[in-house]
Amino acid sequence: MVIGGGLAGRLGVCQAARCDRVYVDTSRNAARQFCSTACQNRAKAAAFRARRATRP
Repeated sequence: MVIGGGLAGRLGVCQAARCDRVYVDTSRNAARQFCSTACQNRAKAAAFRARRATRP
């Protein structure tokens, strides 16, 4: 239904490292990158730990 409708351009694949879920971006500015807040939190926590580990 999404592909045939007007939301085909709003389909996306989750940007989390070990997630391959597909989602429909219903945000106002079409800036969604993750399928859920759980994936978003895991990715941001991993990025924070990576930045902290590279500090002298």
